[in-house]
Amino acid sequence: MTATNSVDDTAPDVTDAADPATPRGSDVAARETAEDDQAILRITNLPRDVGWMMISVGVLGVILPGLPGAPFLIAGTALLTPGGPQLLTRWAKRRPKGVVHTGLKHISRWLDDLERRYPR
Repeated sequence: MTATNSVDDTAPDVTDAADPATPRGSDVAARETAEDDQAILRITNLPRDVGWMMISVGVLGVILPGLPGAPFLIAGTALLTPGGPQLLTRWAKRRPKGVVHTGLKHISRWLDDLERRYPR
């Protein structure tokens, strides 16, 4: 006869302490703010030709489904207007963080792809 263990060994061990590997809310917000600031800095240092490309991608994004158009239109316009980078920075600070962060993340991915395809 075999003895059976009443405790299920496959059940996960639940502890009350938070996992130190998971970031806290303020850490996530600080990291997103740093990423947003870095993306805005990348946008301000782009040549004007890339601003026209961003506006073109933004217009296509408004027409075609699946491509975000508004972030590219805003960034392209901010890049081409005089004093636009400062306006973009102030606008990004006032808007809801989730919306701005998502838009800047799309633009950063697009810029990464552009730099990978066409290195300087």
